[in-house]
Amino acid sequence: MRRRWSVILLLLGVLGATGIAAIWVITKPRPAFSRDAEAALRGGDPARGELIFAAGDCASCHASPGQSDRLQLGGGMALASAYGTFRVPNISTDPVDGIGRWETADLANALLSGVSVAKSLAEDIDTPEEARDVVQLITLRSNGQFNTTIYNYDDRFRGIYGSRHVVLMHQNDINRFGLKEGELVALNTAVDDGVERKVDGFRVVAYDIPEGCIAGYYPECNPLLPLWHHEEKSKTPAAKSIPVRVQRQMERA
Repeated sequence: MRRRWSVILLLLGVLGATGIAAIWVITKPRPAFSRDAEAALRGGDPARGELIFAAGDCASCHASPGQSDRLQLGGGMALASAYGTFRVPNISTDPVDGIGRWETADLANALLSGVSVAKSLAEDIDTPEEARDVVQLITLRSNGQFNTTIYNYDDRFRGIYGSRHVVLMHQNDINRFGLKEGELVALNTAVDDGVERKVDGFRVVAYDIPEGCIAGYYPECNPLLPLWHHEEKSKTPAAKSIPVRVQRQMERA
């Protein structure tokens, strides 16, 4: 009798899991246009687009809060709900923080199907020339820690001793920003969502790392990582690719 109930429960579990998977597949948003349709979508009428923008009152949500220009579409407005606070996205033409790098098909799919451009960690994240003041922060752990448990302030893997408040930079980036090895800098997250994220007191260390990238330890750099900055499907935090700006600061007394 017990075995029969076990089989029944197992079958019910399989049927339930199959049903959930089927619902997910059926209701999953699908883009209305493929990349092959890109050429056919180009050549729209900007005047009609402006009319739709005004009729939909897009600026009421997407305009950056705290300023009067309704064409500053940096987003960031906080919309409270029973499921948490939603931050309105940036739809400006900025190629890094906004949708300036979207193709016409991307915009059409977002408006008609609710499908956004995937922020896959495999995507090419090279910083465009117009935003060369932004570098990609890679967060690391040292040999003297286990996850976020810190045992000492040394990292024999990378030749760092006595402090974890360091930022590893390519010598060319140090020169480009007008810095010197040993100077103290602050790191600011380079996103426009209405939230300031900053850590300071980090000493510059020249290191063999790709230009345009810097590295620092976690959890010291965790405050720079927005909660929404993650891989689209797995939700894994994108802690190896945080856009930041490096700013010189005065030496601490």
